[in-house]
Amino acid sequence: MTRHHALMLIGVLAIAQTLLILVPQVIFGGAIDWPNSLNFPPSEVLPLILSELDQVRLGYGIYLIYSLAWAPIGAAVAWVALGSNTRTGTLFTLAVAFIVESAMARAIGIIRWLTASTALTQAHSTATAEVATSIEMV
Repeated sequence: MTRHHALMLIGVLAIAQTLLILVPQVIFGGAIDWPNSLNFPPSEVLPLILSELDQVRLGYGIYLIYSLAWAPIGAAVAWVALGSNTRTGTLFTLAVAFIVESAMARAIGIIRWLTASTALTQAHSTATAEVATSIEMV
C-alpha cells in the first residue's frame, strides 16, 4: 500500500468514525427522548429506559464501538501528523498514549453505564416504594 492510499484510508476511517457518533444520538433520541430525558426525574427516566432497554443497549453498544475505534484511528491520525518524519519520538508516543487512555476511559464509562442502568432499571421495576426511592437516589 502506498503512502497516498494509506492516507486516504485513514481519512475515510476518521470521517466514518466521526459520523458514527450520530447513530447512538438518533437511537437515543427516538427511544428515550434524549437529550431531553437527561432532565427527567429518575422516577420517570428509569421506567423509560426499561421500556426501551434493547434500544438503549444498541445505542450504547454502537457508542462503545465508536469509543474503542478511536484508539487505532486516533493513533493513525497521529501517524499522519508526523508527515514524512519516520521517527516517532516522545511527542508521538505521548499523543498515542493519551488517545488510547481516552478511548479506554470512555469505554469503561460506557460499560459501567450499560451494566448499572440495566441493573437499576430492572430493580426499580419490581422494588417497593422505599427501595425504589433509594434506587432513584443512586
